[in-house]
Amino acid sequence: MSRILIADDDEQICTIVARLLDHDGHTVTAVHSGAEAIATLRSAPFDLLLLDLVMPQKGGIETIMEIRGEIPRMPIIVMSGKVRFEEESISRLVQHYGAIASLAKPFSSDELRSAVAAALA
Repeated sequence: MSRILIADDDEQICTIVARLLDHDGHTVTAVHSGAEAIATLRSAPFDLLLLDLVMPQKGGIETIMEIRGEIPRMPIIVMSGKVRFEEESISRLVQHYGAIASLAKPFSSDELRSAVAAALA
C-alpha cells in the first residue's frame, strides 16, 4: 500500500500507530524528531507524514515549514496532545501551515484510520 513516516518523540505512540498502520498493509517508518523526519524524507519517498507538534531538536511547525520548502505536496497529518493545544488552535495551525488534518491525542484507531485514508485518497 502506502509508505508512511511517523515523527513523534513518544516511542509508545510511534509503536502503536506503526503497528496499526502496518496491520492495515502500509509500510511504516518511525523517527523521534523533526530533524530525523526531514532527513528521512530526503533519503526516501513517502506518501504521508504523521507529525507530532512538540518534539526535541526541531518542532512540528519548523518541520512543516522546511518540508513545504522541499516537498510542497507532501500530505501531513499533525498530531498533538490535548493538554498542550486547544482543538481550535490546532485547526488554525493546520490550515495556516498546510497540514491536511489533525489528530488530538489520545485518538482512536478509527480516527487514525479515517484521517490516513482521507489523506491518501
